[in-house]
Amino acid sequence: MQRVVERSKQVRARVGGISVSTLYRWMDAGLFPKPFKLQNRTIAWDSEQIDRWIQQRQAGSSKS
Repeated sequence: MQRVVERSKQVRARVGGISVSTLYRWMDAGLFPKPFKLQNRTIAWDSEQIDRWIQQRQAGSSKS
């Protein structure tokens, strides 16, 4: 997959349609990658980090 910058709505849709509050709770708990600032009030995630996070979750669930 091509490396792109993803905004909150895209990221939340990729990880199962979670809410904004769940996303921030996961980040605060260290369970999800932190975003970076694009502009003063704009944050985004590197799609590669999200891809790795999804792969790690899938690998963890297949070990059960």
